[in-house]
Amino acid sequence: MELSVRECIEADEAAVELLPSPDSSIRRKLFGLTHAGALIETSHITLCTEQLPERPTSCDDPVPDSYTTTLAGFASFDDQVPAALARWPEVREYLKKRLQFGKPQGCMLLTAFRHDPAICSERKAFAVLLHRLFKFRPELGGIVLAVHVGVDVEELGVFSQIFSFYDVVELSTGGLVMFYRAVRADYNPSVFIREPLTTDAELDQLQAMVKKNEEHYHRTWFDVNTAPRHLLTNQDEHRACFVAQCADTQQPCGLLACTDSIDTDQVNGYARLFSDVYRKSNPMSEDPPTSNPEPSAPSQSVPDPPPPAGARISIAPAPAPAPAPAPIPLQSRGLTRSVGGPPNIIVLGPTGAGRGIQCKRLVQEFGLVHVCAGDLLRHVVNDELGKFDDVNGFMIAGDLVPDDLVQDLVLNRLMQPDCKARGWLLEGYPRTDTQARVLVAQGAIPDVVAILELSDDDTNQRDREIETKVELPPAPIGRRLTLYREHREAVRQNFVKISTVIHMDAAKPRETTTRKLVREIYRARSSRGPLKVRNPPRLIITGAPASGKGTQCEYLVRALHVVHLSTGDMLRQAIRDGTKLGRQAQTYMDGGQLVPDELIVNVVLERLAQPDCKARGWLLDGFPRTEVQAQALLAARSEDVSTVPDCVLALDVPDDEVVKRIAGRRMDPETGKTYHIDFNPPPSDVAGRVIQRSDDTEDTIRTRLQQFHAHSDAVVAALGGICELVRADGTQSVEQVAEQLVASAERCLLRNNAAIVSLFSMVSTFHTRAPLFLSSVFEHFKDKDCLLLCLPENCTRPPITSGFRVVHGDPSLSTIARLNQQDQENASAGSRK
Repeated sequence: MELSVRECIEADEAAVELLPSPDSSIRRKLFGLTHAGALIETSHITLCTEQLPERPTSCDDPVPDSYTTTLAGFASFDDQVPAALARWPEVREYLKKRLQFGKPQGCMLLTAFRHDPAICSERKAFAVLLHRLFKFRPELGGIVLAVHVGVDVEELGVFSQIFSFYDVVELSTGGLVMFYRAVRADYNPSVFIREPLTTDAELDQLQAMVKKNEEHYHRTWFDVNTAPRHLLTNQDEHRACFVAQCADTQQPCGLLACTDSIDTDQVNGYARLFSDVYRKSNPMSEDPPTSNPEPSAPSQSVPDPPPPAGARISIAPAPAPAPAPAPIPLQSRGLTRSVGGPPNIIVLGPTGAGRGIQCKRLVQEFGLVHVCAGDLLRHVVNDELGKFDDVNGFMIAGDLVPDDLVQDLVLNRLMQPDCKARGWLLEGYPRTDTQARVLVAQGAIPDVVAILELSDDDTNQRDREIETKVELPPAPIGRRLTLYREHREAVRQNFVKISTVIHMDAAKPRETTTRKLVREIYRARSSRGPLKVRNPPRLIITGAPASGKGTQCEYLVRALHVVHLSTGDMLRQAIRDGTKLGRQAQTYMDGGQLVPDELIVNVVLERLAQPDCKARGWLLDGFPRTEVQAQALLAARSEDVSTVPDCVLALDVPDDEVVKRIAGRRMDPETGKTYHIDFNPPPSDVAGRVIQRSDDTEDTIRTRLQQFHAHSDAVVAALGGICELVRADGTQSVEQVAEQLVASAERCLLRNNAAIVSLFSMVSTFHTRAPLFLSSVFEHFKDKDCLLLCLPENCTRPPITSGFRVVHGDPSLSTIARLNQQDQENASAGSRK
């Protein structure tokens, strides 16, 4: 598909009004009330992009007398500050001084944008328009979108990966205006990315380019002689190639090939390494958190440390991080720490902004020491004499505690070993310019200062709610707000050049604010953050009684950190929680009746919708038991909750073996301990009193097996056509069965969330532009969150990996072997203690 760009004319008005995206409500939030005709007439520049018709593919095709184009997108730009923004002197000053508004190499405002998603994506339409705008206006440095606090571009689902930067301007009323910027270099670069042509000339040219680029490398990770042509001629929705082309010479200068259909000889290695990264990045609550690898750029002068023998490097990227602030030398009281350590964070905000809740969540996410100035003061009021006698009076009146009293308390707490080792989160401090200056002078420099913003109206509303709940007089709350507004900007100015200052709209739902805070802090720290995936594992395990499901579930939970769910446990939990479904189930059980299928299904679906299942995935054990339950599970899928499993893990054990395993069980009635006459016989002093439980007799077991077989084939048939079916021989050793089941689940995790790099080559002059490929890759693989590259030992890292996360590991080592090795190391460490 080819798009052209031209200036808009009056005749385009009707076609522009018909462009459907973004919808009218979103346009009003972003741009206010705009009409296409008025924009075309009054804006400084208006551009539209059109889809050109397909050209004749051969000489025999008739050439039409004229081509009919279709409008695909529209944008307007202005060099005048609109009245809605001009009324704030802070905005006028920012535009003129910071953005050089109306001057050479300055910015213009984006005043409208629309496109037709049926023709092209938002990003493609916008990129084409901006590319042409910067061609039309060589003196233009960038464009800016201004939105008010309360309007979240990300939540609206627009302008993804469009803007490179954003700034925040505080208004005198307490509100904010966010300025999102796109700069010339992003849309008029020296290199642009396109899809390859299918001509023989292009294939020959790219093959020759790759061979020339790679000839000076001693080891490459793909076949230089055959891979380019093979990959270029075998593209489909699962295999894609992209070409980098020099804007000046119009010649190809790079080639990238990716796929989410990984060859059999590579898939297990990739799956194991990806699973290992996923497991370490998403520890279960009882696991100690592990630090996340920091991104590192390839260096010609300082090579990466060599991996262990036989190891490979698995690399997963994310959007390019913001540059970290340069370290500043200071005379400190032992508060500075090494670069790359745990983060130090300050959280500020007015009364009612939800500081306390957000701080607790950040502490949980980053493992920091929570230091609250208010708590420190309340503690000394109760425990100290003399010096702090007046503190309580200041706090009751809503006044600021004198600087010399509070700053020593805070600094002494930050000097404690736990703060140095784990990093700290300082809540509600500093509150004055003096406190901020002393904090910085003593070396307590935060990586991030997060300011929770509330407009005056929202603050007053929350203040009224606080007064109602805690019965505080209105005067102290109002006094605290006045003092916060008075000192806020002076405090902020102490950090703008040495820390990353981020502003959060605290009027949003608390969960939304937390999510954005966490992401912004990771971004400010030049870190990826934990590896998160949209499609965590969703598994079902099935098998006859005594087939070993319980043991295999333990392995699967350890390997993939899924939530283990059994029908009985879910029913009991629903009853304990007193949910509506739990009360209904209790009624049936109290009456000695079986809980009906419909109710069991609803209990399961309610559990699958819980946050832990959506975040970590799930392992259903003992459900579905019937075809009806299986069909209900598949039918319940929705946009918010996926109930379709990735794979069904079936343990096959012959009936006679099941009878042998269960019928041999014996129980000591005095201790309740269970033995087995063949596998774990009771000691001689116990053997005389052990008994066989009534439900462990051979007749009872065979009846249960008949019921299992009557339904299991139908359940597997219902699910097998939708997801992968993995059958394992349950008579093998526990480790052998675990190896097969875990490997299958890991392949599903990889397939659902990642693509891999099959080939990369680029002319050395353009190595710094290699990351331009990534946006095209993720636009092609829209359902993937990660791009991986597994490199052989001692292989040079290609420039495409400059922003990737690096993990050293041996892909030949299975996850079960890795977990057993970990157990041995832990046992050895424990014995040394």
